Amino acid sequence: MEQGIFEISIDKDVSGAEIDKNNLSNKAVKSFKTFLESIEEIAEIQFKNNNTIDLGTNKIAIKATVEDIDKLEKNIKAFSENKLPKTNKIYKALQAIENVISANGITYSAIIKGSRNENNITSVFKKEPEVIAIATEEKAGEKEKTGLMYFTGKITKIDLERHPNTIKFAIDKINNHTINCSAQQIYSLRLGQTINIYCKFSNSNADKISKELIDDYSTEEFQSFNAFYQNIDNLEGTERLKYIYRFFNQYINKDELTRVAKFAKIFLYESHDPSVLRIIIDVLKQVSDEEKIQDVYNSFLELIKQKIGSIN
Repeated sequence: MEQGIFEISIDKDVSGAEIDKNNLSNKAVKSFKTFLESIEEIAEIQFKNNNTIDLGTNKIAIKATVEDIDKLEKNIKAFSENKLPKTNKIYKALQAIENVISANGITYSAIIKGSRNENNITSVFKKEPEVIAIATEEKAGEKEKTGLMYFTGKITKIDLERHPNTIKFAIDKINNHTINCSAQQIYSLRLGQTINIYCKFSNSNADKISKELIDDYSTEEFQSFNAFYQNIDNLEGTERLKYIYRFFNQYINKDELTRVAKFAKIFLYESHDPSVLRIIIDVLKQVSDEEKIQDVYNSFLELIKQKIGSIN
């Protein structure tokens, strides 16, 4: 009986180099474990274990009848279109695969082949760049939406002739972004480099969205701040402010001031209430005379002055 296949592979590490099949990183091993658990769950639920699972050093594949693989492909298509009910038993497994493939740094690929031609479905499991928050304000009589975006991608073009300078930033084969950069920022970037970035976006009309690079972050920094930022939304009042203070203070105590400045500057581009700005000013004040902190600290003083006047 003719068989179909659903296969996921780990192709490149966080530096963009081909995966060393004999020396997988801890992150690659964890990804592989998630893929295996998810595919085993799919096999049990969708195929009633009427299948085989093949393991390679950097790939995992499930083989089943063409008819069963066609049914799986139909469910994956529904999942990509947000039409697969969360109550469907394989939803959780597909979501786990999506969470890994959408994560930072490592490059993955996913293919499926049933009765039709082999289909690369990697993009199905790649989430769109996430907008953390949007603040709406009146500018020149129009509503301009502004906020933050963060994502991981590869620099495919650097343009030094345009002003401001720009980089072309590819999330995958479909999603590309042109991002404005300062001269200082652009000279620290390399063509072909895979980076994690935060950027400010704004659009005064539906046809044009401007994106401005805030900074690029190591994978560890990126994951740490993303988790921190998402946790903020789950807290309120004093607990929220204490959490923000503790987050920054832990790095100040370790004398990791470059990281403090990189994390803090993200808040300059958000629409936070004055209490959040005040708590960041308070925690930065203890090292405000340090060269790495001076600029960002003064920027916070200027920002809160614009919002509520002098804090002295």
